[in-house]
Amino acid sequence: MSMAEPAAWLELTISGGHPALAEAALEAAGALAITLVDGGDELLVEPAPGAGPVWAQTHVQGLFHATADTDSLVQGLQDMLDADVALQSRLIEDRDWIRAWTDHYHPMQFGERLWVCPKGRQVDVADAAVIYMEPGMAFGTGTHPTTALCLHALSKNPPAQRQVIDYGCGSGILAIAALKLGAERALYFDIDPQAMKATLENGAHNLVGDRMAPLDPDDTPLQTADCVLANILAAPLIELAEALTERVRPGGRLILSGLLERQEQAVKQAYEAAFRFDPAARQEGWSCLTAVRL
Repeated sequence: MSMAEPAAWLELTISGGHPALAEAALEAAGALAITLVDGGDELLVEPAPGAGPVWAQTHVQGLFHATADTDSLVQGLQDMLDADVALQSRLIEDRDWIRAWTDHYHPMQFGERLWVCPKGRQVDVADAAVIYMEPGMAFGTGTHPTTALCLHALSKNPPAQRQVIDYGCGSGILAIAALKLGAERALYFDIDPQAMKATLENGAHNLVGDRMAPLDPDDTPLQTADCVLANILAAPLIELAEALTERVRPGGRLILSGLLERQEQAVKQAYEAAFRFDPAARQEGWSCLTAVRL
């Protein structure tokens, strides 16, 4: 790229606060890629599979198109984060982000059979249920604790021959995981049109697109399922409690994530009249709630 050409990307860096919260805020703001980097000079051993690196001083960087409205992005992030965090922005030159991301992303295992693998790599394990995802994708690849918790929940209770709904689908990784684990059909929905498009494309790439279909949130009659997944945030989980409850068939399973440990009780209270909850699963301050419809 020549000196006369404009920078190709806007990079926003969040310092201070909980890295997982910063990561979630950047994802909600529409970051095209998110990276955790050392804010000091600390040696960190390789993290366990499915876990992200966290240093004593962790900076979380989000990548946006250079044409994005920096002031609006910064204000939106400040509204979502604690007052003591610092935000920095800069324009940077283009580079091969996908190649760089692939160099650090390896196949990850969730439960006994389920794997998430970057496109271009292979999992040589007998009877593995493998999801292939595009490196650097903004909507979820299994590295965030909430996605990992949902994948473990699916692996623990595979929805074989069941109908599944993925509400807030992002990349479609949870719907695809359910289908790879034997689900008969998966419906998906997200308020972001780009997420709907990404789910469609990822389903086709994983050869399960013929068993996937978009969900109309205002459908009549109401489409229900044996398993409903919602990996969003605590506030919308509470707000959507009635709507999501109606979509779970009697005896069906509900998997909720995107909430912090301290938000567990508030989310459970919104659903507990209609569900029997299992003990919560937790990772890095995030929580996943699973329950059976009464």
